[in-house]
Amino acid sequence: MTETNKPRSADRIAHNDVERKYRTNLKVKIAELRDAVPALQSPVPGTEAAEACPGQQGGPKVSKGTVLTKATEYIQLLEQRNKAIMLEHQQLARRLQAFETLFNSAIRQPDLMPNPSMTLFDPRGFC
Repeated sequence: MTETNKPRSADRIAHNDVERKYRTNLKVKIAELRDAVPALQSPVPGTEAAEACPGQQGGPKVSKGTVLTKATEYIQLLEQRNKAIMLEHQQLARRLQAFETLFNSAIRQPDLMPNPSMTLFDPRGFC
């Protein structure tokens, strides 16, 4: 009976080791995700927030579900910001193109170019 139990116990030990490594790796990855989300980051030492939570090191203690929820919210916020930046980029590109078109048409028609000797503001008027 001892012979049949040995392989089972060896298999069980190997399985437990694999599970332990899996849980450890998952815990590390959740901690990395927590540290990447600003709402879940540890307060900076020496600040009021750090003094309000003495003894808290390695990030605030939050559940895995909270980490995933806050990470999802942060990703959605970043996507909204990215969309707004892309829209602003498109608007600026259109404005640049309009200015370039205006500039190129002014080059082709020299009478539309402003005279460099004429200025809109004469600093001598304030002396």
